[in-house]
Amino acid sequence: MMFKIFIILFFLLSFCYNSFSSNDYKELRSTIKKEEKELLQLKNSGKDLSRKINLINSKLENHKNALRLLNDTIKISSSRLKEIERDISIKEREIKENNEAISRSMVYLVDSLQHGVSNILIGRDDKVDVVASMEILSLANKKLLRYIDVLNLDIVNLDILKEEAKIESDNLSEIKVLREIELKAVADESNSYKKALKEVKDDETAQRAVVNNLKEREKALERRIKESEDRKKRELAAKKKREEDRRNTRDENDRQDRAVVDSSSGFVKSKGSLSYPIKGKIVERFGRHLIEDANTYFFNKGIRISSNSNTMVILPFDGTVQFADYVKGFLNLVIVSHDGGYYTVYGNLSSVNVSSGDILKQGSSLGMINGSSSMPSQLYLEVRKSEDALNPEEWFR
Repeated sequence: MMFKIFIILFFLLSFCYNSFSSNDYKELRSTIKKEEKELLQLKNSGKDLSRKINLINSKLENHKNALRLLNDTIKISSSRLKEIERDISIKEREIKENNEAISRSMVYLVDSLQHGVSNILIGRDDKVDVVASMEILSLANKKLLRYIDVLNLDIVNLDILKEEAKIESDNLSEIKVLREIELKAVADESNSYKKALKEVKDDETAQRAVVNNLKEREKALERRIKESEDRKKRELAAKKKREEDRRNTRDENDRQDRAVVDSSSGFVKSKGSLSYPIKGKIVERFGRHLIEDANTYFFNKGIRISSNSNTMVILPFDGTVQFADYVKGFLNLVIVSHDGGYYTVYGNLSSVNVSSGDILKQGSSLGMINGSSSMPSQLYLEVRKSEDALNPEEWFR
């Protein structure tokens, strides 16, 4: 049991060191370029909206100025209408006062006439004065009547001006309503553009954060690639030294025991004739690879097989499930032990059908690889002898 735990931990640690590939780096670079392109589009959209907002604000200011001038004109027109109404009121009051004066004069004339007739009848001498006064009053009344006619004519003219002023005021009020409707429409359009600009700015901020995060991941990946390469160099040197020490210290009995185990192992006898877990194209091979963008190398301990459709992963040889769970960088990971101390490893499964401890026969389903024509999935496959990674292509046909 302790040996099994050690093997599983060793595999997990090795995956941590090998949880990236040249494809991962290229995909990250491609994603960064795509996100930067989207960020540039957002910036251009923001500039375009800013230009539109400036234009609409200029239009809005013109409408406000026109409305202010219209309000001033309406005030002048209202003031003019009130002045006309005041003049009409004054002239009507004058007419009323003159009519009242004429009425009083007429009463006086009647009284005077009656008094004059009485004087004539009784033979008084002041009849001449009475007649003279009546003539003066008559002339004054005629003059007042002519003035009243003038006032009435003025009122007629003022009524015409009043009607024209009311029509002008009504027209100005209608124009004001239309102007206010136009102003509201322009203001709503301006607010709509401002809201759209805010959304674009928010999206730009979020997109910039995405790009910065991806660039940080890129730097971290570059560091990990370099650290991994340095580590692999040290591991390779240590491994060579261990192998040399093992060759110098391994006794004949160990070699014979291994020979007996290997010769009796059905898994070893099946080498070169095993069926691949899925049908597909090998897109990344076993061994040392150059990452051109980073100008460095990494050692791939397995292969990657591309699949364009939902595909079931089939166990190629009898074995026991040692591990089946999620591992960062490999989605779901399954490790199966075979006789003779051999292991096969399956990574990037979208779903798993087995559990640790399951004893499986050749042809059993381990899980699924989900993919599509636009986004193919890749099965990661390793073959190991204890701690040593072997080339899977030498075991499968």
